[in-house]
Amino acid sequence: MSLEPATESERLYLALGGDVNPARPIFTGDELLENWATDLEGTIEEATAEFESWIRAGSPSRQQRLLDYAERAPIRRELRDELRRRTQLDDKI
Repeated sequence: MSLEPATESERLYLALGGDVNPARPIFTGDELLENWATDLEGTIEEATAEFESWIRAGSPSRQQRLLDYAERAPIRRELRDELRRRTQLDDKI
């Protein structure tokens, strides 16, 4: 298993402190980041910074909760809800 990032969003995730551990595939966080970055307006750097803030929020953080397979679907729903909320706010401006 290679630990080299395969996509631009993986490289950004790693550059901002994302964890790379062969026991925990990066694709889950990477997929969420990719959804976030493509659904919101702005630069990839802005979207990545906002995503990092969102995924690390809470106690335990969403990032920690991703380690539990049962938490992945609820986190994806939270992401979709947050993106929907943010795009509705953008539409009102």
